[in-house]
Amino acid sequence: MRKLILIITILLLGKVCYPQTNFTYTYDAAGNRIKRELKVVTQNAMFPVNDTVETALFDNEQEETHAFEHNTGDAFPTILYPNPTYGQFTLDLPDFKPGEKGYIILYSQMGKIIVHQKYVSASQYFDISNVLPGFYVAHIMVNDKLVIKKIIKN
Repeated sequence: MRKLILIITILLLGKVCYPQTNFTYTYDAAGNRIKRELKVVTQNAMFPVNDTVETALFDNEQEETHAFEHNTGDAFPTILYPNPTYGQFTLDLPDFKPGEKGYIILYSQMGKIIVHQKYVSASQYFDISNVLPGFYVAHIMVNDKLVIKKIIKN
């Protein structure tokens, strides 16, 4: 009985503690996917002030929706070099104009965010020499268009 209660508690706690992500897709008449929308629901936790944290009260949920254009190639030209890298790499976006809204998020294999930075110029330098060698994924967004690039660090 204790094991059952423990399992149910863990499942319910996982549902409450972690943000939820939902994708919705739009298709054309031929059945091709033309649009993908990402809906992220995050919850703000308010913990007691004292040293013991026993309960978390979730007061409000915030919802964000991002729409991504779907095409077979990159949504915009991107040049990432050198790849594989020993710690430093450059990301060039030739069509990027000052004032456009853009950012890059670099994820590890485990989904941990390594870099989350706004993109401010057509060419930007990144230093990841402080992370372990391995495989990383870069999500580059400019004006709600997404390009995903793979980076290998030696």
